[in-house]
Amino acid sequence: MMHPLNSKEKRSLLKQMDDQWGFKGRLSSLYMNKEGRIYESTAEPLDGLRIETAGNYIAKQQIDGLSLSIEGSQLIGPTATKNVVEIDAISAKAWMNGQDIEGQGQGYVIIRYQDDFLGSGKASDGKILNRIPKIRRLSTTEMII
Repeated sequence: MMHPLNSKEKRSLLKQMDDQWGFKGRLSSLYMNKEGRIYESTAEPLDGLRIETAGNYIAKQQIDGLSLSIEGSQLIGPTATKNVVEIDAISAKAWMNGQDIEGQGQGYVIIRYQDDFLGSGKASDGKILNRIPKIRRLSTTEMII
């Protein structure tokens, strides 16, 4: 079941996004489910209804920070001022195929190839750990860069 974030929870989440990525933008109605998944919606708050999902899944609250979905990285990335890792075509192919890539950063970083935001990963020891779900990964024959 999801619940709309109240103003205090929303401020806390936006502060966390600012701390992690330098995001200073605004988001519409935000909801969180019991697993810590955060959804953004332009719809009016749906109080009192038992809803499993509403809007776009943008992030998941982890113990060590926020992990962005692909859509979340596309929403946050254009105005992010830190922890955005620019990658080349070879790394972009590897990333979209579900492989970890080399890269520097701190905590959860946003992956960018040219003007495209490809999701987020956990930077650790010179590598960025891939968090793209198997169902969203591309095979090498599908990837055209």
